[in-house]
Amino acid sequence: MLSLLMVFPHVTGRTLAASNQDPPLTVGIWSNDCLSFIIASNNTSCGNLSAGNTITVQVNVTNAPVGSIDGYDLFLYYDPAVLSATSADQNSTGSSLDQTRVLQGRMVFADIDINLPGRVRLSATCTCYNRSTSGTLAAISFNILVAGVSPISLASGIIPTGQQQSYTELTTPTGFAPATADGYFVNTSGNPGPVASFTFPAKTSQGGTATFDATGSYDPDNSGAPNSGIAHYKWDFGGASALSSSVDSPTYRITLGSVFGNFSVRLTVVDSDNNFEGMQTRLFTISQKPFHDLVAQSVSASPSTANAGDKVTVNAIIRNNGTFTEDFNLNVSYTSPTTRVGTENNQTIDNGASSTFSFTLDTTGLAPGFYTLTATVTVLRSVYNSNGFENITSNNIRTTQLQIAGTSSTGSLLLIAGGAIAGVAALSVLGLLLRRRRQASASR
Repeated sequence: MLSLLMVFPHVTGRTLAASNQDPPLTVGIWSNDCLSFIIASNNTSCGNLSAGNTITVQVNVTNAPVGSIDGYDLFLYYDPAVLSATSADQNSTGSSLDQTRVLQGRMVFADIDINLPGRVRLSATCTCYNRSTSGTLAAISFNILVAGVSPISLASGIIPTGQQQSYTELTTPTGFAPATADGYFVNTSGNPGPVASFTFPAKTSQGGTATFDATGSYDPDNSGAPNSGIAHYKWDFGGASALSSSVDSPTYRITLGSVFGNFSVRLTVVDSDNNFEGMQTRLFTISQKPFHDLVAQSVSASPSTANAGDKVTVNAIIRNNGTFTEDFNLNVSYTSPTTRVGTENNQTIDNGASSTFSFTLDTTGLAPGFYTLTATVTVLRSVYNSNGFENITSNNIRTTQLQIAGTSSTGSLLLIAGGAIAGVAALSVLGLLLRRRRQASASR
């Protein structure tokens, strides 16, 4: 039997996102009615695609490891001049055909956002895992507004972090960034619409530049026109606002600045003869510029107000904000005068990690007043950092205040207790002497 769960690459020849399995884990658009990812009026299986009618597309997953998926989060884009999203069903396949929902179980969270024209946002989790490798995640219905062409395009597969605002993700205790495959709608005879295509540098890093080139985009039925029949180029960087621009140009050169991470870059082209859209979405990665940076994140005293003679716990937290593992020394002291509380030497911390160190400060002999506690971290030469260099040194020191209010409450209690015991003893001796004197007088 022909599988109805199969998904295919974008009709424009879009390159699928990288995957560490073959065939790749993929989320894609499919039409059960048309038995294709292309919903076209020349396909009699699709039915009547004239304005005023409705189409339903399925969002499918294929090649998923069994027992690994419990939800998803995705963004889907289309041309709101041609289609209008009216509903999404996350509890069925939206089809009477033999098709299976890949997530079997009770939906514990489901969010549907179809309010923004041209975009659908779906996310869901269930109290289950997938029991098969392929199936339907959701079904989306659209009203057909006019005769025309519309891409039905998913954002690139990304595990969302940082600034990313558009992506396709499969969720588990750890996320999956799947490959994606798009659909296409066309209800005009002999006009497939424009083809969006762009390139960019394979390697880019924070602080550099990158040029996006969409000159390969074209309109098949008007390719001899200027810009191969393309009138407009719209660039969307998936939430990286520092990269976004209203530039309507086939080439777009940007300065990357401090932005880094993975972004779903979407190019929308509009042809010059029919005002039809074509779309391509690709994964764009900006690597973080290598740097060394250890941070004395905090130092604290517990209690922060103590009496002389109390034991105070001093905690220091060190964080590695750099991109390398580092070796370091930590010194904790107080002033004035400068007195060492404790040290930790030749410690190692991975990039992105934090470490907490605790020391005990005996306040015996300290005069009442305020004392400044200081934690200082020093980067060492190591196999990770041959020169012991640090890009940012201003955050290597952190301070806090410790107040000594007076004599230790414990010491005072001991003095009181000692005085009381001495008083009782003195009274006992006096009583004994009086009894002996009375006994001696009676014997006479």
